[in-house]
Amino acid sequence: VRVPAHDVARELALAFGFPITATSANASGVAPTADPDEVARQLPALECLIDAGRLAGGPPSTLVQVDGEHVEVLREGAVTRTRVLESLVPAR
Repeated sequence: VRVPAHDVARELALAFGFPITATSANASGVAPTADPDEVARQLPALECLIDAGRLAGGPPSTLVQVDGEHVEVLREGAVTRTRVLESLVPAR
């Protein structure tokens, strides 16, 4: 679950009344960009691009795969592996 820090993204989800899922806005294997014009150049097949200006950027999201009791951190990003695993420990 990703909760964006950007006001426009949060307002869109609020207006729709449900979470919005999305991947990163960059071509596979290409570094992410905070520039909407560069996103448009990298992904010419986009049907819609909401230009809310340049983004502040930051570390990528942490990707976690959960399968029953098995938890695997696929990519450590903004949230550390340790913090993810600590969050999954049942309350005592």
